[in-house]
Amino acid sequence: MYAASCPHMNFAVGDATRLQEVVWDEDAVPFDIVVDKGLLDALMCGEGFDLEQLMKSTNDVLTKKEWGLHVLIC
Repeated sequence: MYAASCPHMNFAVGDATRLQEVVWDEDAVPFDIVVDKGLLDALMCGEGFDLEQLMKSTNDVLTKKEWGLHVLIC
């Protein structure tokens, strides 16, 4: 929905616990920011979700240079 109005941003749709598989290809670069709008909250209310894998997956795609930011919006 926002891709056309935000041409300098990358958007991905897929399994958040396996972000590298969703967003990685030979041209991929690490992300500076990953925004989570309610996913962690929703998963914490359910059962059978691997929250540690979600956090690891997020860290895997963040830049390792000076900083990478995981923004959680509740």
